Amino acid sequence: VMELAHALRITPSSLPATVPYLHPPASARRHDGRLAVGLVWRAGDWGTGRSAPMALLRSLAEIPGVALHVLQRGPGLAERPPGFGVDFGTDDMLEAAARIRALDLTISIDSMPAHLAGALGVPVWLLLPHEADWRWMEGREDSPWYPTMRLFRQPSRGDWAGAFAAVVDALQALLQARTAEGR
Repeated sequence: VMELAHALRITPSSLPATVPYLHPPASARRHDGRLAVGLVWRAGDWGTGRSAPMALLRSLAEIPGVALHVLQRGPGLAERPPGFGVDFGTDDMLEAAARIRALDLTISIDSMPAHLAGALGVPVWLLLPHEADWRWMEGREDSPWYPTMRLFRQPSRGDWAGAFAAVVDALQALLQARTAEGR
């Protein structure tokens, strides 16, 4: 399986990345005038290096104009401080897809919700460790797998703070652009 791209002679430019290719039932959009942002910070036990410290996500809660929706499932959910965002996650994949589609943006570590958002063709910002999985390639801020995904990498090994600083800057720029557009 790992050699399939080579055997098929697929390159990043020839990768068939037409999205969305999943079409769950629609869910009510999350609009109260703020940017509805879904969050995932903790990976499963087999890939703990993909997990980001929950403490760094608190900076996102301080940005005016952002409504946080917690998509995190599993043991990582216990790390969520009281009052941090709205619990918006579910273990039902079809319902999770509908909920992700209802958001304006998903910010996630390399996880199932990030791949689901990419397959749905909705905006997703992916937080990656410095030495990320081969799928994310090197030196890219985009993904040929998911055209609506933006990659945020640790600037150096273990530097989640640097990756989050870039996310906060990008989120503030997105909010400024929305304000300029009158949204």
